[in-house]
Amino acid sequence: MWSKFLEAVILSGCLTQLTHAQSLPAPVTSGYSQTDLDRLWQSVEQGGVPVVKANVTRVLEPLANFSVGPEPPRFRPAYLQATTQNIELPKGFLYGVSTAATQVEGAVKEGGRGPSNWDWGCHNNITVCNNEVPDVTVNEYYQYKQDIQRVKAMGVNAFSFSIAWARILPFGHRGSPVSEEGLQFYDNFIDELLKNGIEPVATLFHWDTPLNLMSQYGAFLNNSIVEDFDNYASIAFQRYGKKVKTWFTFNEPHVYCDQYAAYPYNSLYTGGINATTAPYTCVPNLIKAHAVAVQTYRGLISEGKIAKGKIALKHDGQRPIPFDSNSASDREVVERRADIYIGIFSQPIYVDGNYPKRVLDTIPASILRRFTDDEKKIIKGSADFYAIDSYATIVAKTPPNGIEACASNVNDPNWPICQDISDNVSQYSTQSGWAVGAAADPLSPWLADTSQWLRYQLNWLTKTYPTPGGIYISEFGFAEPYEYLRTENYQLAWDERRSNYLLDYLNAALLAIHEDKIDLRGMLIWTPIDNFEWNLATQQKFGLQHVNHSTPGLDRTYKLSFFQVRDFFKQHLVG
Repeated sequence: MWSKFLEAVILSGCLTQLTHAQSLPAPVTSGYSQTDLDRLWQSVEQGGVPVVKANVTRVLEPLANFSVGPEPPRFRPAYLQATTQNIELPKGFLYGVSTAATQVEGAVKEGGRGPSNWDWGCHNNITVCNNEVPDVTVNEYYQYKQDIQRVKAMGVNAFSFSIAWARILPFGHRGSPVSEEGLQFYDNFIDELLKNGIEPVATLFHWDTPLNLMSQYGAFLNNSIVEDFDNYASIAFQRYGKKVKTWFTFNEPHVYCDQYAAYPYNSLYTGGINATTAPYTCVPNLIKAHAVAVQTYRGLISEGKIAKGKIALKHDGQRPIPFDSNSASDREVVERRADIYIGIFSQPIYVDGNYPKRVLDTIPASILRRFTDDEKKIIKGSADFYAIDSYATIVAKTPPNGIEACASNVNDPNWPICQDISDNVSQYSTQSGWAVGAAADPLSPWLADTSQWLRYQLNWLTKTYPTPGGIYISEFGFAEPYEYLRTENYQLAWDERRSNYLLDYLNAALLAIHEDKIDLRGMLIWTPIDNFEWNLATQQKFGLQHVNHSTPGLDRTYKLSFFQVRDFFKQHLVG
């Protein structure tokens, strides 16, 4: 999902260059014994925080006589949806929920899984992850059947999940052993979805890099990642490609590459790479890895080895609105952010194989490697549809020293977008002083209910990055304010602002489809269950279900938002 913590600190100019007390382990490049795997895990625990297991360590079967429980009272008067109550979603519309392996699976050392960057980073500097570790999260590894049963009650027809690279390839790279137990887990998960009439949507990479690849060559700071990612992708395609028909290669590439500016990636810098250049060292390697994997996917389809399906990556960010619509400078900042945040990945794939002109003019080739002509050929067209994690719209304002001075100085704190980030309020307020929408939890200051701008976003994407495969909103969701402070179930379940946000966005999407003729083909809600929200760990809540971490079985409870979304799709979904 969109890096809620990281986006907030980047926009506020507070990206901390955290250091680490422990060294990365020596890489394993041959042998690949259990002793080698144990050594990698020992490096995870060297900071003094051992890996822990869940109380439930066997796969739980679906509950007999399952029910969703008592229905909530009527929440939103029907007249508030009067403009869309008779509108139907297009036939085949993908309606579902979205999760990520690190955030929900748990069982990190089980089934032969290798450690990832998140295992090493959280255990060796636990304050980075809010004094928690992702060892158990919500224990989906063992409780997935019941979780799918609970999601089915919502009436979804799709479930987006990610595959943990290190669960399939514990050592990460080509030529290293493949874990049959890891492969079988996802076979079982996919089969359970299909058994319940839910389409599986798989993401290959949701920010969890095998630790061994970080140690060996710096992961996405090195072009070697292209071959290793392609190898991993090929294994996944061939194993699951007859069952999974919709694939994402990468989740939120801009935010992922931005993470290379901070811990734990700053331990990987070599050859003059620093916090400024590292994100843009990552960018071309990730784009090429995506394109090569897509080439492999299409080749397997043409050879008849897997079923015909569709593939893309999940973009992130938004085209802002100007702080002052009468200011030419503010309007230029809008375009700069759109190009440098979204366009840097989208234009090469959907337009011409190259970066936008603003990117080329601002970021020198010494920082952002240019693509060769041969690379451009495989990158252009390497997506069958457009997908974006569209959470909110922000405001763009000119920096105090102006765009030109900022753009020409790589040491400027606002470079390269050159959007004013000195005043946090200005990022989320209009010139009048009014907020762009109802605010989410203060832990996620970047997020507000900006549903009134969703059609603006979709119209811009349709015009700028046209694709015959249509648009999917691959994630959208909301952090209920101060939910983590609530203690009673009836308080935890009443997530009114999240419910408002979801219904507002869904109704805006209906209008975009029917009034703007946007080819919107699906929406996936983040997320079905409160999970491990990266740096904010379990404190920040985005789920349609609450998890009680004080109970042995991590008991789940439906929230109001679950029922509201269920009823919306009952009314508007066809077939």
